[in-house]
Amino acid sequence: MQQGEKTFVPADEPKKAIPNEESVRIRFCVFSDGTLNNRTNINQRLAAAPMEDLTDEELKSSLKVKGEMSADDIQQAIEVYNKHKPDTPDEESSYEGYYTNVEKMERYVDRATPPPDHTMMLGRRLRHPQQGG
Repeated sequence: MQQGEKTFVPADEPKKAIPNEESVRIRFCVFSDGTLNNRTNINQRLAAAPMEDLTDEELKSSLKVKGEMSADDIQQAIEVYNKHKPDTPDEESSYEGYYTNVEKMERYVDRATPPPDHTMMLGRRLRHPQQGG
């Protein structure tokens, strides 16, 4: 079923395995937290907010995030966060939350399997199905 479709057509029954036929195993993971840029916004805040405003868990994450950023990236994060941070403590903002469970689960996806060549081949087929690869 594709986005926007209102009906579902089930796939054909799978073929029975043929001995010595090469097979491909596909793992498909879909993560949706509804904020579109949750991780990016949280990382901006963790890099920009004063340490005294962070919880112990956020402080630990802040040190990790900053360790992965250049000085220019941190300065840009400060500018972006200052532009988007809420004016009052009760104002909601995607910058003020913390990582969602979806984001936390996505970190554990094994990106090594399927091998990159299969991943790239599948990506090309999805973009250009008429070319077969």
